[in-house]
Amino acid sequence: HDWFLYSYLFGRLCLLFLSRFLSLPGFWQVCLVFAASCGLPDDLFWLRLPLAWRQSAWQFDAAIQTKGLRMSFLFLAGCYLLGFHSVRAGVLPWARRVGLRRLKATARWLDSWAGVGVEAASYALRQACSAGALAAFLVLSVMTAAEPVLGDVGYQGGFQAVYVEGQAELEN
Repeated sequence: HDWFLYSYLFGRLCLLFLSRFLSLPGFWQVCLVFAASCGLPDDLFWLRLPLAWRQSAWQFDAAIQTKGLRMSFLFLAGCYLLGFHSVRAGVLPWARRVGLRRLKATARWLDSWAGVGVEAASYALRQACSAGALAAFLVLSVMTAAEPVLGDVGYQGGFQAVYVEGQAELEN
């Protein structure tokens, strides 16, 4: 899993550079890196690297093989910056407060509608949220695997952000 270390280090370097040298606020750092990850083509950076570096990265970095250069570096750096600045800004305590308030309101509504009791409704809602998160994780893991897990389920046997027309002719 070296690709994660490379992506993390690149994200950390982006944070240091954008904070210290450009003095951009956190919101604009995230916007700039996400815009670069969506707008800049892979070839802009990839073809500038020496061929030996490209071959080495292609052979030893699974993220570049499956997701591409800008997805494995720029997009993950944007996710790192988003996580760093949102935790720093207090998004997690806010989300917990709002989530618990909505959970209590929904449990009261469910109790008034079905008459199961507020604690039983709250327990059922928490179990449903946990089961839904687990199901979403499993579906995303199976559908985006590098190799087919369940036969031909998935898009061309794995995740591809861009469909290349004539790919079969390129492989022959």
